[in-house]
Amino acid sequence: MRKQKRLVQCIAAMSVFLVSQAAVAADATKASLQTVTLQFQQATAAVITSAQTYFAQMNTVEQNGALDEIAFERKPLDNTALDNIQIISPEALKARTDALKAISQYTQDLASLATGSSLKTFGTNLQGLSKNLSQAATDAGSLPDANSFIKNKALPGILGGAVKAVGAIFELIEGRKAQKQIMQEILKQDDTMTAIMTEIGNEMGLAYERQRTKDGERLTNLTIEYKNNLNGRSDVFLSFLLVRQIEDSRAQIAALKTANPANAVAAMAKAHKAMVDYVTSGNKSADITSLIASAGSFFSAAQSSQTQPNK
Repeated sequence: MRKQKRLVQCIAAMSVFLVSQAAVAADATKASLQTVTLQFQQATAAVITSAQTYFAQMNTVEQNGALDEIAFERKPLDNTALDNIQIISPEALKARTDALKAISQYTQDLASLATGSSLKTFGTNLQGLSKNLSQAATDAGSLPDANSFIKNKALPGILGGAVKAVGAIFELIEGRKAQKQIMQEILKQDDTMTAIMTEIGNEMGLAYERQRTKDGERLTNLTIEYKNNLNGRSDVFLSFLLVRQIEDSRAQIAALKTANPANAVAAMAKAHKAMVDYVTSGNKSADITSLIASAGSFFSAAQSSQTQPNK
């Protein structure tokens, strides 16, 4: 009888221990998710700042490149013609940053869902997200196709697809469908959502490469001018000015070498995918290691993308 009583006591104690361990593990997971969410918020803010900077400077990069050509080829200066060189408009820039903000908010809403937020709250957030994406799609659709590498015509369709994806998820939540079915829909629609990041990341990469190309051309032309000066009248003051310009140009090229913002957007997409996989796994004890690693990589990539292009 005593042995049986002790056995019952041991089982009870073990049960209490296991429950307490499960609670500790749950708290640790929640804390990890909160850390991941904070990292994602900070990294996304950095990426959006980079996007605004690179896109906003595209016009300046092209105008400065044209100005360099005028100077090095001894052409007449036409400031009005320079001002008319426009690669991206303020409206096109806003459409892209609004789209990035929307997809960032969606990922954060998924994180809230993982930490205990209700499907009802998630659905309410989706309504706001749909409104923001719809407005961005409308804004993007009103823009002319700017040039050969910033295709304004592509963005409205991508954003419109995201609006439909959000609507499909919201419809299931509103219809009180099973959570498993809702999670499957989130997973199903995710390629459509991440297409936003793919498109804007590609554009940011093109802006970055264009900046590097122009910087390389400038360094080449400055070097040629320096050599010409040595072989000509050898003006010491001009040589000094050219050397200083060459120093600045080399420093700019070195600073941008590892600062491709497209890498940060790709890391953002990977972190988002890890969050979607975790949230939709259907397993509360699912391994969070991959999500933590992806969020950390995104944070590091976002910091690297903060190098400012030449103004």
